[in-house]
Amino acid sequence: MPVTKRLTLLFIASLLSCLAFSQDNNLKKEKPERPGWSFGLNLGLTSPSGYPANFYNGATGNENNLDRILGNKYYKEQIVSKIGYNYLGWEAPSDMGYKAAMSVGLYTRYEFLKHRGFFVQVNYVKLKTNDVFFLELDLPSGVSFDARYLQCPIRGEEERTMIELGYFHEVPLSEKMLLSLETGVQLTNTKVLANEIMVDDLLFNIKYDGEHPDGEWSTNTRYDIRQGGIGFGVFAGSHLRLLFSDKISFDPGFDLYMQNINLEGYQAFKLSPYFFARIIFHNFFSAE
Repeated sequence: MPVTKRLTLLFIASLLSCLAFSQDNNLKKEKPERPGWSFGLNLGLTSPSGYPANFYNGATGNENNLDRILGNKYYKEQIVSKIGYNYLGWEAPSDMGYKAAMSVGLYTRYEFLKHRGFFVQVNYVKLKTNDVFFLELDLPSGVSFDARYLQCPIRGEEERTMIELGYFHEVPLSEKMLLSLETGVQLTNTKVLANEIMVDDLLFNIKYDGEHPDGEWSTNTRYDIRQGGIGFGVFAGSHLRLLFSDKISFDPGFDLYMQNINLEGYQAFKLSPYFFARIIFHNFFSAE
């Protein structure tokens, strides 16, 4: 097991142990200061691991690959006619990454003992990745090496819905500020939205939609095949709870995830940071 994964799992296990076992017996009997349910809104900034972004790079072994377009003689005729040169081959990018993106979500928690309880949250984010691949052109001898390679854009887009169940433990820092530690498990539902390339001004979809040996003139049905699925993860982190009143708090924080994203061929567990801010409405059903 890689060192990074070992350290992360050890960190999460240690945090769980601290939260579960290093409690004062007298404190367990205390009632929460804000009993019952609280609800909140999440706004986050995620910069996920770029590892699964290579699902979109068009490599030969990928479900969506450049060969489907560039290796098809009918598409090739269009491309050669547009760029004015034959091409001998192509090279996919090897290190694609996601752009940082904003997420939104809903949060609810129940404080069953003083300064501790369980929470559930659901967050949504749309992620994009962009890079270039290279077409090796069949140019006359004597042309510079750099000119033999045409850079062409390649892009992917996906959406993720994250459902998380966690446990929190708060440490009072002052009358209006608490430090909250949290840990939990996560389910991530990923859906591929697009995987496209562009050669000059020609746009091609490389997302697999069935076999079409005749290119755009194929009479075969083009299927809207769902790519993605459910991935799993664990997380741990902390945030500050700034109490504006007995009813409202503002909670900025940070979580670190060890998660796998269910994209074919790129399902290994990787680390992803997540920065967030919550607005929480406490003691929601109380008339006080």
